[in-house]
Amino acid sequence: MEIELDQVTNTPCAKCGQRFECGSKAGKGTCWCTELPVVSKELLAQYNGCFCRKCLTEIAKEANLL
Repeated sequence: MEIELDQVTNTPCAKCGQRFECGSKAGKGTCWCTELPVVSKELLAQYNGCFCRKCLTEIAKEANLL
């Protein structure tokens, strides 16, 4: 299955809805999110999907990972 460019650059944040680019989906090998600490699956289970940089950073800070 091919991923369309629109899906890559318009991934909605699971928390705030802001659209952002997922590096993995864009074929860049990794996404910027790999630069941040790993957040527990339990914490992420509250949401369905990926997060924008702002929201993932906030989640990591709330979990005392940053």
